[in-house]
Parts: sequence; structure tokens; C-alpha cells
Amino acid sequence: GLANLEALYDDGLLEHSRILGEIFHTRLRAIQARFPDHIRYVLGQGLIAALLFYDAAGNPLSELCSEICQEAMRRGLLAVHTGRESIKLAPPLCINEAALLEGLEVLGESIAQVVQAGMAGA
Repeated sequence: GLANLEALYDDGLLEHSRILGEIFHTRLRAIQARFPDHIRYVLGQGLIAALLFYDAAGNPLSELCSEICQEAMRRGLLAVHTGRESIKLAPPLCINEAALLEGLEVLGESIAQVVQAGMAGA
């Protein structure tokens, strides 16, 4: 455990997480702005985040979350559906900015795919 704490400090992972966390949450809020009828909240800090999905009446969109996570997995991104309404994201602390941005692009594309497919089926 002590070696892990030393690595956090010595390797600069805390500062790295803070800097990339700002980018992460800014981009997640931009994704939220693209899907205001689906993503109600973006929560978290640093490189840990949750997107909470609700419909206009305040009902959790559990099935949508599952479908988004499945689509993201097909595209190579691990996003975890937890609870009824949330998708959790936690990239590794050592991730570089390019990989973080690529993952966020995949997430946005996955949400768009599932939302558009749902609209076509509605």
C-alpha cells in the first residue's frame, strides 16, 4: 500500500489526474449538452465520473444505460452501468490525454448511436 502512495506522489499521478480530470469533466459536460433529454447530471471528480440518465418525467433510463455500455464495449470502451440510471467511468490515472479524448469520442458516438436507434424505434 505504501508503495502505491509513493508512486502517486513520485510519478506525479495526482497532478496528472487533476489536469486530465478538468479536461475529462469539461468534455463530459459537452456530451451532456448534446443529450440534454437523456443525461441529467455529470458527477465526480478527477478521473472518476458518473453520467446519470433520466427522461423528462424524472424516470431513470436503465435500459438506455445498458445499451450505451454495450455499444461502447463493441467499440472498445469499458463503461459500467451501475444502479438504475448511471454509467460510471474511471480511466486509469496514467492515461494520456490522447487516449482520454479518444475514449470520450467513443462514448459520445455510443450514446448518439443508441439514442438515434431508440428514436427510430419509437
